Amino acid sequence: MILFLSGMLLAYSFTLIGHVAELNLIGGFAIGLHVLGISLWIGSLYPLWYLWDSPSMQGW
Repeated sequence: MILFLSGMLLAYSFTLIGHVAELNLIGGFAIGLHVLGISLWIGSLYPLWYLWDSPSMQGW
């Protein structure tokens, strides 16, 4: 639960700073979703690398 809330706060913080703060509600929501999507994608890279480096994938 804490990770979810911290992720949502991180995405929300991106809507408050810089030129993004001048966007309307829909634009801020889109930026927040974009930041969450990028965070999930980057967060999945280590498990994928770990699985690729596992002994079961050595024959690939």
